[in-house]
This record gives sequence, structure tokens and C-alpha cells, in this order.
Amino acid sequence: MKAIPLYEAKEPLAPAIDNGYGYQGVLLLDAKTDKVQCHICGDWFSVMGSHLKNKHKTNARKYKIKYGLRIRTALCSEKFRVTTAKRQKKFAQENPGEMKRRSIEARSRCKKKTGYRRSMETINKHGVCPEQLLLKIRKLAQKLKRTPTCRELQANKISPPVLYFTFGNYRNAIQQAGLTPRMTGDRLKELSYQTNPDLCLKLIQDFRKRNKRWPLPSDFRRTQLLPSYPTLSKYFGSVRNVWKILGRKTINGRWGQVAIK
Repeated sequence: MKAIPLYEAKEPLAPAIDNGYGYQGVLLLDAKTDKVQCHICGDWFSVMGSHLKNKHKTNARKYKIKYGLRIRTALCSEKFRVTTAKRQKKFAQENPGEMKRRSIEARSRCKKKTGYRRSMETINKHGVCPEQLLLKIRKLAQKLKRTPTCRELQANKISPPVLYFTFGNYRNAIQQAGLTPRMTGDRLKELSYQTNPDLCLKLIQDFRKRNKRWPLPSDFRRTQLLPSYPTLSKYFGSVRNVWKILGRKTINGRWGQVAIK
């Protein structure tokens, strides 16, 4: 017996819920006998509609919702589906009025059903199952030998909107993959200052040695190598207190040099 997915599905695949057979969102087909597998009991059938009703006391819609299949997925073998489709097409050509009536009834039933359901079958087809996304992120991290950036994920066909829809944001996706999120620029600077006030003083001293002058107010706003005024005020009360600690005697006031008291 060679069981294969009847419809396109990308690995890894999640096992069926409630200790069922096969995989969630996947309808398995036996290539030799041309039969599909029941997720509940594991038996194989050409058509599962009557089997579900008589043995498991359920219907096709409830079965598809439980095991992550699309509502429009046919619970039958491919040969039976093709034969039925040809018969339906012939009937529609011979009885256009009856088919129109059935179509109107079907549309009216669909209007009564509310809510959006994204089936696992659709997710597997596009490879956007949470486990599939995490596996892709881990493989890319192994290839790069570091945590991939959001742009690198996008370049490897891992769309940021899909990550946001599935995990909430990039950071959550990286953490669930067991990796450490990359932090650069303002975010890294902010975290460093929050955990180490002494770093604020050291960066100002380094700026003075490098530029041979005290930093100006504009330097604190423009450069990424200095803490912000709110950060200095948080730790030291005011910027004036920072100058006292660093031994600065005067500052440039509006009308010239002003002594720091």
C-alpha cells in the first residue's frame, strides 16, 4: 500500500487529532486501490459519505471541519470524483432549469453560514502551517549560522504578513523557533541604557575623547552613540547632574559660559 496526499500538501504534517489516522488537513489516497482513508477508523473507501453517517454518526461537513479539510474537498477517490463530475455536467446540459434551482438553493444555504474558517488543508498547501514556518526559520538560521533578519526571511519566501498573521509579529516567530531575536540600532541602545546606567557616562566620556569637546544638545538627538535626554534624566535626575558627576565646570548658556553649581 502506498498512501499519498490526494491534494497538494507540504511537510511537516501534523498528526490527526483525537488519535486519528493520517494527518490533519490531509486526505490520504491509496495509489493502488484508489481509495481514501477515514481519519476516524483508518479504513479505506471509494466514497466516505455513507460510511460516516452509518458507522460514525456524523456528516461530511462536521468531519471536514474537525480534521481540517476544505468544505469543498470531495471525500471520495479521484476516479469516482471524475466520473461524478462528468455525470453532473451532462445532467446540467440536459436540465438547465433544475440546475439553476439547485444553484440558488445552495447559495441561500451558504448565506446562512457565518464566520471565516481557514482550513488546515489550505494552510498545508501553501506551507504556512505554524510548524512549517518554524521549520523554515530554523533551517535558514542553520544556513546563516545566526538568527535571520526579517528581510532575509522575506528573501527566502517567508512572507512577513504571514508571520504577523500566524505569530503576531517577527519577534514572537523567532522566539517560538527557539532563536534569539536580533536587536540593532535604537532598540539595542535602549535596552543597554535601561540595564546599565554607567554605560551612559562612559559613552559621554568616549565622545569627549574622540571629538575633543563636550557633546552639544544636538549631538544627543542626532547620534546613536549617546543616550537621550530622557534616559539621562531617568537615572541622574537631570543633565546638569550628569555634568557634575563627569567634572564639567561650565556649559554654554544663551549669553555665554554658565557655571555649573
